[in-house]
Amino acid sequence: MVMLGIERLRKDLREKMASQTAGSGDTAFREIAGDPNGRPFRLTVFLSPSFLRAVRKQRLQGRRELYSALSNLKYGFDPAKGANPGGKDGIFTVSRDHRPGNDMVTKLYDSYLDTDRGPKELRQYLKVPEAAQGVRVVCHGLRLLGFVEVEAEQGVMLERLVLVDVDVRKR
Repeated sequence: MVMLGIERLRKDLREKMASQTAGSGDTAFREIAGDPNGRPFRLTVFLSPSFLRAVRKQRLQGRRELYSALSNLKYGFDPAKGANPGGKDGIFTVSRDHRPGNDMVTKLYDSYLDTDRGPKELRQYLKVPEAAQGVRVVCHGLRLLGFVEVEAEQGVMLERLVLVDVDVRKR
């Protein structure tokens, strides 16, 4: 499994933010392979311009929580687990049908996917953006929001994750 060191993530994010302003935002930020619990996966992570804007706007570039959340990508997405069982870090679903609605649902669906910009942006990264599932990357105090597309190939789950926003938990 690829380890995601905080310093390496910080350097890579800084480079990605600089290259995004230069107009080259469609390359993968990170490719991660793992085999938790006998479920091999290969996760390709993209940082959308919307995500990078949200990171800048919330001034998260220097905050440890951002890099801790990014390091939790190492768990991959398990469609069978779906919702967060509580107290766990990882990648979990965010359903449009969740009631009562919360900030994550609003940010993912109402403010992103249901706009003109969202689907257009997702088409740059995903094969079938309409079939993508809303997810959150969970870390204490911070949620990275995005959409994941999963397909199986020769026993390996191929996952493409596009991060589109952040949800900062107030204390």
